[in-house]
Amino acid sequence: HGLPWTIAKTKRCLIRELSLEDMDALFELYSKPGITDYVEPLLDYQEELEYEKAYIRNMYGYYGYGTWLVFHRESGQLIGRAGLENKDYTTGGRTVTFSGQTELELGYIIAPEYQGQGYATEVCRAIIDFAINETEFDRINCLIDAENTASVNQAKKLGFSYVGASREKSYSGRKEYLDRYCLDISRE
Repeated sequence: HGLPWTIAKTKRCLIRELSLEDMDALFELYSKPGITDYVEPLLDYQEELEYEKAYIRNMYGYYGYGTWLVFHRESGQLIGRAGLENKDYTTGGRTVTFSGQTELELGYIIAPEYQGQGYATEVCRAIIDFAINETEFDRINCLIDAENTASVNQAKKLGFSYVGASREKSYSGRKEYLDRYCLDISRE
């Protein structure tokens, strides 16, 4: 029906698919200090709008997951973005993955005024539960700039382990390799 699907409700947050009506709030979130230090910035408004239309249709519509929006349950305010993407790890121009196939990558951002209060942990745990219950993947990966100590600490708190570097340029352009962390979610 084209309505954004609610992915999960946590104690303090609602995680749901992006709707085109969320674009202004999304741009406001991405304009906050530090948000795009380690993640890809948005395109200009019209290009981003077209990108998100295709994303909703192709990613949510085909895979049933993607990067979602995080709202504060009490205020209804957009406070972050988090979710799962398919990722092929590339090195030297050829695709390299852990298991010879595409794997999941967890990504997350939380507005600066909500950082350090456990929101990222709460949201990411709900997304990990989603991955365990709603996908067939055996692991989740995070690619993190080593200078992003808050994100490194977050991944470790969630049970991710460092497995090496991946030849992926950081969005800041400062580093050519990002650290790869992995969480085993196999059902065996």
